[in-house]
Amino acid sequence: MEVVFYNTTSALNVDPSTTTDGAMAVFEWNRNNAFTTAGAMALSQTGSGVLEISNTFSGITWEVTNSTAPALDGANSSTEVAFEVSFKISKVAEQGTDNWQFGYVIKDGLQNLSEVSIASNVAIEADNGATYYSMDWYGEILVPATGISWTSITPGMDFDDAGSLQTTGAIKYIANGDYYEKVQVTEVWNVTNAQLSNVTNANLTTGAIVNTTNPPQTFALRVVTGSGLSSNFTPSTNESEFQPDYDGDIYSAEIVLRNETYLADEAGRQEIYQFKVRTSTDLQNATYTGNIKFTISNSP
Repeated sequence: MEVVFYNTTSALNVDPSTTTDGAMAVFEWNRNNAFTTAGAMALSQTGSGVLEISNTFSGITWEVTNSTAPALDGANSSTEVAFEVSFKISKVAEQGTDNWQFGYVIKDGLQNLSEVSIASNVAIEADNGATYYSMDWYGEILVPATGISWTSITPGMDFDDAGSLQTTGAIKYIANGDYYEKVQVTEVWNVTNAQLSNVTNANLTTGAIVNTTNPPQTFALRVVTGSGLSSNFTPSTNESEFQPDYDGDIYSAEIVLRNETYLADEAGRQEIYQFKVRTSTDLQNATYTGNIKFTISNSP
């Protein structure tokens, strides 16, 4: 027997399988047999009624956390049994309203030895008067452990100077619905290792202000989107500049990088970005440290 929790937009066939697209989770119970079916998760029962939890695939985030079932007698003559399964939902189980339900598959290979053998009977159904379940939106970001670093910043650097450009490592986005990629930077970058005394922090401003009034200890920053990863990255012509918003928060105004459609894949979607900096001519020799914050959301 297999219990299937599935997205109703997916076809439920006679041999359902738990896969990396998050479309369904298949929980199998074999009476007194070891768990063998590829494509299912968990629920092999021993004669004592213990259910062995076995998530058979790597690369999926469906997970059985607990399960119970009654012990069967030696003759396996029980006509009704109850199961309980606790499980975690896949990270890419599609968001929606009333788009999930439970179904079941019965694979009955019993034989009646006093009569002609009964052919194996396969049945697959959704619950009669099925209860439908809605799925809330979920999203997460996995960022590289190593940040980005400008090692050759000079006073008066422009956006197009060679040392201005730095590229992030791959950032992974995982979501079960459409999502926005967004980014902010801290407006004040803290100074350390100053070569002179009384050097102040560097403050985010705009390239236009640096160009016209050139206030001391200021910098401007742009982010560049593109396609591909690593050496295959092709930058777009879209360079968005961070704007201070002076709202009391430590971060700049938020930039929406992309509006992405749902990707039904546990592997998620990877992106890299480029950053360009412009500095005032009175930027003192020191190390400046700030944060670049990436965000995923289901609304802009």
